[in-house]
Amino acid sequence: MTTRGTVGSLLVGTVSVMGWLMAIGSASAANIETGPGEQTALLEVPIDIFTYRPADCVPSGFLIVFHGVDRNADAYRDNAKPLADKLCLIVAAPLFDNQRFPSWRYQHGGVVYRKALQPDANWTGNLVLQLASWLRQQVIWGAARSCIGDCVVGKHRPSRCGNLPCSAG
Repeated sequence: MTTRGTVGSLLVGTVSVMGWLMAIGSASAANIETGPGEQTALLEVPIDIFTYRPADCVPSGFLIVFHGVDRNADAYRDNAKPLADKLCLIVAAPLFDNQRFPSWRYQHGGVVYRKALQPDANWTGNLVLQLASWLRQQVIWGAARSCIGDCVVGKHRPSRCGNLPCSAG
């Protein structure tokens, strides 16, 4: 695939399904390791998440990218790395496997199945909201753990703690 095709696929997949850029302010993502990784988010159903955290910067938010019909979330994560490095964003690419998320549930969001409207509580978009919440918890909890620990020791507030309050007490 050409670079243009790769970028086009990334943009089409991200925009057409639901590309989100979620700014959370400055924080340290202690639970999402530097470089490429994979985690399981325990949402309504467990979802494998392919992650990437740039080195040498304090992440300023998330870039959540969604794979297409090939179900290649790891490739979508990898294709988003240059943008993540440039903007210092954490990439999260959830894998919606074909077994649990056939096309009616993934590409069509679980809204309609066999011409019948499904209950909104079962729509796949709800998992995206849960994923966003899970990501925020990973970053905020990790930052609080590592930065508050440094404050309690009586040291200065490290720059990696960003805007977190440092109140040794």
